[in-house]
Amino acid sequence: MAHPDKYKRHPRKRPELHRQISEEELMEKKRQSFSEMRPRAAELEEFFNRFSDMPREVIVKEDVLRLGVSFSQAALDATPGCRVKSYRLFSYDSVKMDDMQRQEASSVPEDMKMFAGPYGLRRTFFATRYFPDSPYLIDVVDGQLVLKDELSGRVIADVEYPPAPKYYSYTFDDGTRYRDVVPMVWDHVAFITAFRYCQYWGAKQECQFCDINSNARQLKKAGKRALSAPFKQIDQVAQVMETIYKEQTDPDDRLTMFIISGGTILKTLDGKTEDEFYLGYLRAVREVVPHRVTCVIQTGPKPKDIMRQYRDLGMDAHNSNMEVWDQRLFNIINPGKSRVVGWENWVRTTCDAVDILGEGAVNPNFVCGVEMCKPYGFETVGEAVQSTSQGLEHYMSHGVVPRFVSWAREWGSYLKNQPPVPLEFYVRIMRAHYEIWRKYGLPPVKGYGPMGAGYAIDANSSFMDMEG
Repeated sequence: MAHPDKYKRHPRKRPELHRQISEEELMEKKRQSFSEMRPRAAELEEFFNRFSDMPREVIVKEDVLRLGVSFSQAALDATPGCRVKSYRLFSYDSVKMDDMQRQEASSVPEDMKMFAGPYGLRRTFFATRYFPDSPYLIDVVDGQLVLKDELSGRVIADVEYPPAPKYYSYTFDDGTRYRDVVPMVWDHVAFITAFRYCQYWGAKQECQFCDINSNARQLKKAGKRALSAPFKQIDQVAQVMETIYKEQTDPDDRLTMFIISGGTILKTLDGKTEDEFYLGYLRAVREVVPHRVTCVIQTGPKPKDIMRQYRDLGMDAHNSNMEVWDQRLFNIINPGKSRVVGWENWVRTTCDAVDILGEGAVNPNFVCGVEMCKPYGFETVGEAVQSTSQGLEHYMSHGVVPRFVSWAREWGSYLKNQPPVPLEFYVRIMRAHYEIWRKYGLPPVKGYGPMGAGYAIDANSSFMDMEG
């Protein structure tokens, strides 16, 4: 392995993605990809036949995640009382709030469940990615919310919005809403965005697929003070978490996990280093939420002595999000992470963490599909699958179980105008993840719920839907 400071001392010169291919050219590629798109029902059925060993839920879910959804007016009219989208870190939208004609940002659900329909789908969570030009439409047919293929007019599945939990109606004395401090996702997971921005600033440092800082700026512009504040007040976080835990009334709203996440802190924030900052939230929440609820923390990789501090204060699993495996693409797509940490150091330190937390509890994220970004990504599905599979093989052989978040081409990122990644890539890489996971006999990703179609709750990828 290279010296850990290699990339810090000798930063690579990286060609700017958005300067190598013009905005006009990328937009044309995007328009062409949609104009040439087949009706989704027909393509889904072709994939059901080609990949008959795959759960149909995986195929449909990945197609919806890569293409997003739009909403009919009837579907928007049905949103009152649902758990609305929190914009907790990223937008996951292809357009900014200013360009939403019907105030969708204030009404669409955080995530949804699809089920039944002509394909007899088992209950499957999927995150709301608002793409106005998506071929998938959330609509109402005969009084039932449905997922519809607009290109053919066919219904794909029935849909259910998540009801807002009771605490979503609460406010603090200063007017801050509880839901803006800690939103709930996937019915069972509390998401604490401790630091709302990221100190990897600008094109030379920000991850190219990510719109965390752009999203925070649009929230501030929209007057959403609590959502755009640089960091959450620890006492408010603790109070909301205590309320969530105490108000559990039945299995359907049982809190199973809380995530503490946020942007990277390179120097200090509120007078604290990154570890002092995040450990403060962990300590406060663990005072009111017992260890029966899994705690996951998302930061960059940590050396063993620091990882022990997190573990001893009550962290159960750690996500050091690497985003892409290929070293060349890591340096291009994650320029800040490449310079400050470096590929070799990221991989080594992530593997070392298994000695502290155990197998299944170390879960770096891959932004699945970004390895095919233009112009630097892999040209073919086969090459992309092979590369990421090599990363899965390496990590899982060391007891690390990577997570996936299927790439959303967000409006505020440098890769915003990319064409969609082929559905075939997602189907093949989900199968590869499952097969390698089975090969090493590893536990599931810790805290992210049960595995299997009809049981999984992770809404941002189908890798947890694979078993069964």
